[in-house]
Amino acid sequence: MNADALYRDLKSKILWDQFVSGQRLVETGIAKSYRVSRLYVKSAFQKLEAEKLVEHIKNKGYFVCKISVSLLEEIADIRQALESIIIKRVIRIGTQEQFKELSRILERITVFIRNGMIDDGLDEVGKFYNRLFQISGYGRVVALLDTYSDYIAIIRKRSANTQEEHLEYLENLTAMLNAMIAGDVKTALRQIEFRHKYLFSIMDVGL
Repeated sequence: MNADALYRDLKSKILWDQFVSGQRLVETGIAKSYRVSRLYVKSAFQKLEAEKLVEHIKNKGYFVCKISVSLLEEIADIRQALESIIIKRVIRIGTQEQFKELSRILERITVFIRNGMIDDGLDEVGKFYNRLFQISGYGRVVALLDTYSDYIAIIRKRSANTQEEHLEYLENLTAMLNAMIAGDVKTALRQIEFRHKYLFSIMDVGL
């Protein structure tokens, strides 16, 4: 395992509560557990600290930080801005067949959500956006979005807890895709903004 892979794994465990807020991360223990150099661990800790996922306390070590709603809101704002760029690009260059492909994914999302298979539905939502991003051909923008993928997954999981809330999200996603197919940039971007506000209006503030 290289330093970057170690960083990504530790980040995922922090974001998904396998390391809890306030827990001390011991450099030697992590190095032994992952069978990597302490230099790799130190590098990973520094990256996590830059993302405010851990805090270094002098003479005590590194401690896991609480994931705040404000941090997730910041990530979502960045996502909204980058996604808007992609949406406009896909409306401009997307083919009929590509829009049909997105529609088929949306149909699977609909079946899963309406049958209460929420996790499967959310997996398909991830596939929908991954395909949307691929169609854009904007590699650099997609790379930036990819760095926030774990955060976005958490926002999706924690902002909709009932089937009704997931159905609201599905309605928004459907309206966005329909606007894209119709070439209606203004409506598509408005749906992105609506989704952003909606998700945080129902966000679990106990994060």
